Amino acid sequence: MMDIIAIFVAKYLFLASLLISGIYFLKQKHLRKRILALSAISLPLAAFGAFILHHIYFNPRPFVVGKFVPLVSHVADNGFASDHALFTSLIAAILYTCNRRIGIFLFIVSFLISISRVYLGLHHAVDVIAGTFLGIAVVALVQALIKRFISERILK
Repeated sequence: MMDIIAIFVAKYLFLASLLISGIYFLKQKHLRKRILALSAISLPLAAFGAFILHHIYFNPRPFVVGKFVPLVSHVADNGFASDHALFTSLIAAILYTCNRRIGIFLFIVSFLISISRVYLGLHHAVDVIAGTFLGIAVVALVQALIKRFISERILK
């Protein structure tokens, strides 16, 4: 039973992050510009950061190292840093800047996804920690840059 739950969480729970953030975006008209600005700058930066990390450090996935077949089929590529952890924590961090309760909930969702991917042997803990850290760091950097160089009045 635990395996089935972990598979569901690892493969499909990220959709909850997308759905919740999409609903929040549609309902909060006064925050749309802010969310769009944070997203439009953070997403490409995070993708670029992941690209750089993939080329700086190679960490074979646990199922490759342990020579077992994972419960979820996956390419035997570099697991560092976890894209799932990166993008779900990025979404959580963006929403956290607008609504702390929803942001914290989405961080919990991201954590559950990360734990499931480690449990299933798709990632090492360091992979999901790096992805989570990168997602949060990118949003914090972009938010600081927006505050420094773009008037808050434009984003309202």
